[in-house]
Amino acid sequence: MSELSQECATQSQQVYAYLKNAIYNCKYMPGQEISEKKLFAELPFGRTPIRETLLQLQKEDLVEIYPRRGMRISPITDELVNNLYQTRKLIEPNVAVAYCSLYPKRRLFEYEQSLRYSGNMTDEEFYALDIEFHTFLIDSMQNKLLSSIFSNLMWHQYRLAIYAAMLHKNRRESNDPEHLRIIHAILEENPAEIRSAIIQHINSSMMASLRSLE
Repeated sequence: MSELSQECATQSQQVYAYLKNAIYNCKYMPGQEISEKKLFAELPFGRTPIRETLLQLQKEDLVEIYPRRGMRISPITDELVNNLYQTRKLIEPNVAVAYCSLYPKRRLFEYEQSLRYSGNMTDEEFYALDIEFHTFLIDSMQNKLLSSIFSNLMWHQYRLAIYAAMLHKNRRESNDPEHLRIIHAILEENPAEIRSAIIQHINSSMMASLRSLE
C-alpha cells in the first residue's frame, strides 16, 4: 500500500470512528438531514474518506442515502424497536440458560457492584455499562459470529437509550433491580428464573422504548 493510500485509510478510520460515535450518542439526531458538504466543513478531512464512511454507515443502517436528493441519519422506528427486542429475546435467555454454570462468578459480582452503585453515572456511562453487561453474557459463548451480531445489535440499543434519555423518557431507575435479578438468577444457576428475569427486563425496556417514540 502506498503512503498516500495509507493516509486515506487512516483518515477513513478516523472519520468512521467520529461519525459512528456521533450517531450513537445522538449528536446527529435520528432522522436528521446531513450532507457531505456540511460534514466536510465540520471535519478536518477530505471528501473521499467522508464519502467512504457514509457508504459504510449506510451498510450498517445508520445512514440513509437518497441519490440526487440527499441523506439523513437513520430514524428510530417502531419496526426497528420491535426487531431489536425480538432478536434479543431469541438470543439472550437461551444463551444465559445454557451457559449459566460457566459464567465467571467474579465478573458477575463485579457487575453487581457496578450496577448497584451506578446512580452517579452519566447516561452515557450508564448505558455503556448496560451494553457491556449484556454483551458479556453473550461473549462467554466464545462464538465470534454471534458476538459480532449481538454487539452491533446492542449498539443500536445504546443509541435508542441515549435518544430516550435526551427526551427525558428513559427508565434508568428500573434497570438496576432488573439487572440485579438477572445476576442473582445466574449466580444461583436457576434456569427458569434466568429466563423469566431476562424476558421481563427485555419486555419492560421494549415498552419504554416504544413510548419514547410517541
